[in-house]
Amino acid sequence: MYKGIKLFLILIVLNGSAAAQQFDFNKNCVEAYQRILSLQFDAGQAYIQVEKKNNPSNLFPLVLENYIDFLTVFISEEEDAFKRLTERKNERMRQLGFGDRSSPYYRWSLAMLNLQGAVARLKFGEYMTAVFEIRRAFLLLEENSKLYPAFAPNNAGMGLLYALVGSVPPQYHWGVRLASMHGTIHQGREMLYAVVENSTGRADEKHLRDESLFFLSFIETNLMPDNSGAERLLNHFDVTDESNLLLSYAWSNMLMRLGRNDEAIIRLRSRSQSEAYFPFHYLDYLLADAYLRKLETDSAVFYFQQFLDQFKGINYKADAKRKMAWAALIDDERVGYKKLMVSVLETAIGQVDADKQAHREALQGITPNTVLLKSRLLFDGGYYARAIALLSDYKGDFDMDEQLEKTYRLGRIHHEMGNLTDAIVHYQKTIETGANNKAYYAANACLKLGAVYESLGENNKAYQAYNQCLSMKPDEYRNSIHQKAQAGINRLSEKN
Repeated sequence: MYKGIKLFLILIVLNGSAAAQQFDFNKNCVEAYQRILSLQFDAGQAYIQVEKKNNPSNLFPLVLENYIDFLTVFISEEEDAFKRLTERKNERMRQLGFGDRSSPYYRWSLAMLNLQGAVARLKFGEYMTAVFEIRRAFLLLEENSKLYPAFAPNNAGMGLLYALVGSVPPQYHWGVRLASMHGTIHQGREMLYAVVENSTGRADEKHLRDESLFFLSFIETNLMPDNSGAERLLNHFDVTDESNLLLSYAWSNMLMRLGRNDEAIIRLRSRSQSEAYFPFHYLDYLLADAYLRKLETDSAVFYFQQFLDQFKGINYKADAKRKMAWAALIDDERVGYKKLMVSVLETAIGQVDADKQAHREALQGITPNTVLLKSRLLFDGGYYARAIALLSDYKGDFDMDEQLEKTYRLGRIHHEMGNLTDAIVHYQKTIETGANNKAYYAANACLKLGAVYESLGENNKAYQAYNQCLSMKPDEYRNSIHQKAQAGINRLSEKN
């Protein structure tokens, strides 16, 4: 009798405990989510603490706290923060496992923690574990989408994953198939646009809009062949986004991609630098880069140095020093240029292509042609008339490598100015003369030639250009160039 009563009481406690572990995405959680996405972590944490006190059985604060830890790692790139995220994520996932499995937030929460963990691991080169976490996130969200097709948060996560899977280079397709993942860039992109459009103007879904805008900014600037998508996406930003540092970054980055450099400078300079926000030092690097593209070297050096003094991660530090060296060269300070390039070799190489290229240039010890350097920077800033005038007015001689770069630069300038016939001629000449050159010019000319043909509807020629790009193995920017070429092939496949 006593044992029976005891067992009955245990079952009641267990059932009550299981029922108590809920996902309650209430007003406190909505407010916390929005503050966290704007990088106001202290304000977000304050809402979380109120929720924990008022509703201790709610599991959603675990997801929000993981988001804070993830964004801290993503922005600061500090190893201690990465270790904390990994330890806390594992414990949070254990606790989430006790949640209500009938809630659409159950699988979604586990998927988000896996996806965030994977992105953080990629920052620190832990690729194998990251792949497994991406796979778990994909399968969880896919199952959740089948069970709860009207659950909007699924579409934000799946949209990003579809786009990423759709851009995987061909040599890794076996891994995608083995992991039972599928998707295309177009699918992911349109899912995210649908989330943005459906959540705009809804206060309770502002976090979905903001998150999806951020994901889309990555897709439009990294996986698409032209700027039409970035122009489309910019229309979804508004003045209220100026108070969100994550969206300020996305907005500025797209403006720079579109050659609207002066607008980017205004936006980056006017961003909030209140202590209420988590420090986002990379924005100083971005502002410095924007000034350098305008050839305003004093301002560029100031903000590059500010970035180097304050940023504790490793990415973009070598590139910042290289670009400070460029500024010295533009100012005809050749001794300063050489000293700064030596300091590049003393700087740890980050995971990004820009840092690897900075080290490669420093090892080569070749001083760039100042005219070509200025034209490159002016082009990147969207100052096309100034760039083409500089190349046209130069009366000096170019060696073979410099002539290759000049041809490539003219192709890029004509492309952006809409002179597609001239762009094709210069791209083709770059490919013919630079196919065996280890610089990136010929490979990127193939990539851009594919984009021109794709925009003209000449898909067979575009496909050939993208494939030729993948066959080239430049020493510079290979990963990003090949990823974009594969994304082009995948887009063409979707059209057939």
